[in-house]
Amino acid sequence: MVKVFPSYFSGFFIKGKNQTSPLDEDARQFCSSLSKDIERLECSLVDGSISLRWSAEAMNVLKKMHFEFLLFVEKSRPPISSEGKDWLDQYMKESVMLLDFCNVLKSAVSRIERYRMVVEFTVRKLNDDDTSIETKKIEMERLERECKKNPAIIEKWGDARLDKIIWECNESKKGITPVMFAIKSTVMIITSLLFSAFISTATVDVGDREACRKFPQLGLFGSSLMTLVYRYRERIQTPKANSGMGLVEHEMVERAVDDLKAQIAGGMVEGREKVVRSVEVLNKRSVDLKESLQMFDSAVNGVFDEVIKGRNKLLGMFGSTYLI
Repeated sequence: MVKVFPSYFSGFFIKGKNQTSPLDEDARQFCSSLSKDIERLECSLVDGSISLRWSAEAMNVLKKMHFEFLLFVEKSRPPISSEGKDWLDQYMKESVMLLDFCNVLKSAVSRIERYRMVVEFTVRKLNDDDTSIETKKIEMERLERECKKNPAIIEKWGDARLDKIIWECNESKKGITPVMFAIKSTVMIITSLLFSAFISTATVDVGDREACRKFPQLGLFGSSLMTLVYRYRERIQTPKANSGMGLVEHEMVERAVDDLKAQIAGGMVEGREKVVRSVEVLNKRSVDLKESLQMFDSAVNGVFDEVIKGRNKLLGMFGSTYLI
């Protein structure tokens, strides 16, 4: 189970009652903007399902978050240390984790694309009038075997990484800024949701929202994140056995494959026209999957590039101090 435990975090850079600073207001604006982005991401699930297109939206939230974080740092020029915890060090650790996760998602995209290409090849074989019934049955069986492939290396990476995040959230009892807390929580939750959809079903939960109220700069951030998790639970598809996928585009292809396989197994003499229509449906689902994959892959690349740019920029601004 993946949980965020927003507890034991002390205040922002200025302590004391009724004390505010420009940093507080900048932090409030950052968290407010992030909260609205999370709300929009949640609203897109009200009448929809977990899809590659929604996943691309989720990645775009992370990209925008990092872009606005750079603006926040450029404007506020916060001191590197805040009550015993170096925020730059935290950001560097979180951003490395996100870069690693982007690579895992790229591997998942490659796996789905391989499956889609097998679907495409199978469609061509089924459309070939010279292909015998027995050969078509063999092609469908090969396609089904391809669907069940789920490299263990990805599962192991995901389990280890999620365990590491849980440990860090439980053990992080030193000072942390509201902005860094918002970034850490957002990265953790969104990557966990995507891990659940792409790699292996996992339970994602959010801890006590009361701790968020210790940071007035967070505003409705905690509630927005919690609502997103609850909405995700409502909409996630139950993946087909052994597929490890909770994505609607992938599920639609699998349904078309199952329908076609059943028809071919029963023979094609009397139902040839129906089989032809089913092949056309499978081909359309494959094309839809390809387009959605391309959109998501572009979003993953966008996050990767934004994080690399952010890391380089911050090291350029604070590098001499950070390396001491």
